[in-house]
Amino acid sequence: SEQAEVEATAAEWAKLWRAGQDYFVEILPDPQKRPPQLTASDLRTAAATFSPSTGLGADNIAPRAFCRLSDESLDALARLLNAMEAIGCWATALALVLIALLPKNDGGKRPIGLFPSVIRIWMRARRPIDDRWEKENSREQIFAGKNKGAQRAAWGEAFSAEAAILQEEDQAQ
Repeated sequence: SEQAEVEATAAEWAKLWRAGQDYFVEILPDPQKRPPQLTASDLRTAAATFSPSTGLGADNIAPRAFCRLSDESLDALARLLNAMEAIGCWATALALVLIALLPKNDGGKRPIGLFPSVIRIWMRARRPIDDRWEKENSREQIFAGKNKGAQRAAWGEAFSAEAAILQEEDQAQ
C-alpha cells in the first residue's frame, strides 16, 4: 500500500538522519553576523508568494492565510522566529514534516516533505539573504549554487568519465 511505502521510506530516512537522537547546537550563531530581524511586513510579503492551491503541511494552514493576520499577530510571530534563529533551534511544535508521494512521469513516486506553514513562510522570507550569501560565497570547486544542481554535477562527472575512457586516461571522482 502507499502508506506502507511511506512508512518504509520514513524508516530509512529516520535511520540515515538519526531521528530520535538528541541534536545539540554546538556553536550558537554570532549575534554580529545575524541577518536583519524579521518583521510583519517580511512575513506578509513571503506568505503572499504562495499559490492558493499549495499543499498543506501537518498544521493544515495555507501559507497565504497568514496574509489575513493583523500586523500585531505577524509581529509576534516574527519575534518568535527571530528568537528561534538566535538560539539556532526550531520549537518542538514545528518538528513534524509530512511526506507526500508524487507520481513520476516514468513510474514510481517521488517523496516531498511538507513543512509546517510557519517554516515555509520563514524560508521564503529569508530566501533573498540566502541567495545573496550563496552568490557572495560561490566557489568553483564546490558544486552548489545557481546552475549547479545535483543532476548537472552527475552529468558533468559522467561526461568526464566517458572522455577519459576515449582518451585512455584515468579518471576519479
